[in-house]
Order: sequence, then structure tokens, then C-alpha cells
Amino acid sequence: MSIVSMRAFFAASMPLLAAGIATSTNAAAFYLQEQSVRGAGRAFSGEVADQGAASLWWNPAAIGGMTGGEAVLGVSHIMPRGDVHNNGTLIVRPGQAPAPVSGDPDAHNPINNGTLPSGAVAYALTPRLSLGLAVGAPYSFTTNYKGNSWVRYTADKTSLRTIDIQPSLAFAITPEISIGAGPNIEYTKASLSNFLPNLSPLLPDGHQTLKGNGWDWGWTAGAQFAGARFR
Repeated sequence: MSIVSMRAFFAASMPLLAAGIATSTNAAAFYLQEQSVRGAGRAFSGEVADQGAASLWWNPAAIGGMTGGEAVLGVSHIMPRGDVHNNGTLIVRPGQAPAPVSGDPDAHNPINNGTLPSGAVAYALTPRLSLGLAVGAPYSFTTNYKGNSWVRYTADKTSLRTIDIQPSLAFAITPEISIGAGPNIEYTKASLSNFLPNLSPLLPDGHQTLKGNGWDWGWTAGAQFAGARFR
């Protein structure tokens, strides 16, 4: 699947006012927004409108007009909590009346904890032109249900891992307006498994696993209006 998205189309920021418009491609509960510890500290408010390497993953224009170099590195530990309960789910086998799905009716914390590293580096080639590189993992995590769980026919163990590499180039058109763009080079590794009900409830369940991995690419482009950043 090709991953092509424009994360940040336009962002505006002033000392007392910031506003941004951004779109993100989501993959259900596997989307991880924690690509910046600075952003996490303020609930990811206005990331496309902020400046510097920490906002590079959201908006490549964030490094336009910078001076010198900047590097950021962060680690986020994510601990999801939740319960999944069976509320009268039925299974229908050919020629048989609907019957309750057997198995443990409760699944506690089926999503595994995880640690997410992220980082970015940027350097001003000239007072107007800047080069940057952001590395993160926007889609990851593992759900792991027990083999005797009532949800086993839908999901057993689902794993998704991605590594996103985003080199970016930004240019300050004026002291207030910057534009930026760059490719997204992404590696994905996924695994999906589930049990299959037998035609007879007296026979054991079947099991299947689907696995895949590979590289793909997309692109990111952005623009930003802010206060003067160079002279």
C-alpha cells in the first residue's frame, strides 16, 4: 500500500496566536502521534505551526529560515489500558442453530505496552535554505489475545511495526513565509493471525497467519507563516 499524504498544508503562527490545518492518515488504534516529546508535553497542540526540528515530522516548513543546527531525540513509553467483554456474541455453523461463542468472555489489556523512540536533525545551509531529517514510527503496536478468548475468531495476535525516514528541504521565501517538502521512506512489517471455527464444535479450531513486510514511499509538503526568522 502506498503511503502518500500531506500532513501539513498550511500553518500560521504569531506570538499570541497560532492556527494550523493538517491532515494525518490513521490506521485505527495503531497510529502513534508521539513523534515529539515536546509535543507530548502540550498534548500535540499546534505542532504544524511551531518551528524547529521537533516539529519537522509534522511540517517540513518548520525549519525554514532557521540559523545554525538543531537536533532532538525523544523516547515515549506508551501503556494502553482497556478491557474487551463478550455481550452475547453468537456463532452460526452450516445447518446448525446459532450458538454462543465459547471461550473466556473477558480480555484484559489486550494491547501490549511499547516504547517509541523518535528524533530529528536540521541544519541551515544558508539563511533561507535548511536541510532536515526526521525518523519515527508512526504506525506500530501489538494486540495479543489468549488462544481461548472469545475474540479468537477475529484476532489472535496482530503486530504492526513501521520505520519512517523523512529527509526534508525548507526554504524561507520571505522572513515570514516558509515552504518545505520531502519524501517519506517507510518500512513496514505486519502480522495478523486468528483462529477458524471448525464445522463441528466438537473438533478443534483451525488457525491462520498472514505476514508481510517491505519498503514504500510517499511525500510530505507544508507551508508556514510566522514572525521574522532571519535578517
